[in-house]
Amino acid sequence: MRIVLRAIALTLILTGLVTAVCYADTSGAANKTIPAVTVNIPVEHIITGDAGKCDKEFTFVLTAEKEDSPMPVGSQGKSKSVNVKGKGNPEFGSITFTYPDAYYYSVSCGKTKYRVMIAMYNNGTSQIVAWDSGGSKAEKIVFSDEYEAPAAAKSPKTGDSPDAMIYPFILIASGLMLGIFLVKRKADDNDEEG
Repeated sequence: MRIVLRAIALTLILTGLVTAVCYADTSGAANKTIPAVTVNIPVEHIITGDAGKCDKEFTFVLTAEKEDSPMPVGSQGKSKSVNVKGKGNPEFGSITFTYPDAYYYSVSCGKTKYRVMIAMYNNGTSQIVAWDSGGSKAEKIVFSDEYEAPAAAKSPKTGDSPDAMIYPFILIASGLMLGIFLVKRKADDNDEEG
């Protein structure tokens, strides 16, 4: 509970500082627009296990917390989805900012979610800060999935025995038994006649 409260307090303090810096008028003029700045949110996707064999498709979603937040080209309303097959770096596209403020987004894939703040300053510079789902500041936005390739299919049992050397011995033994039986029968037939 303390971690969540600290994360909320840190977010509020950081938002206040960013807002103060964004709206600080250093030129003396009431200029609230900045030169257009484009930002890409860097996202990394790592596959552990049999990464080279992973052909599974993963869906990453970028969502703006406010309706008026800028979004990349191709967004549907305030969200954009990108599919990545296996490992790779999902790219949502550039977001263009023209107004100094703190903009909040979330980036998610499956159950993992990051909260992202993009701070735009009066001087046209920007800063990206991310927090993981536990509220801890994240150095990078990294999604990690484990993939285990399906076990190789076993050959179906056909009734064939892998030990084929036993069959010639069975054939020889059967031949000997048949020979002994025939010799003994002929001997018995000769005894009865004579």
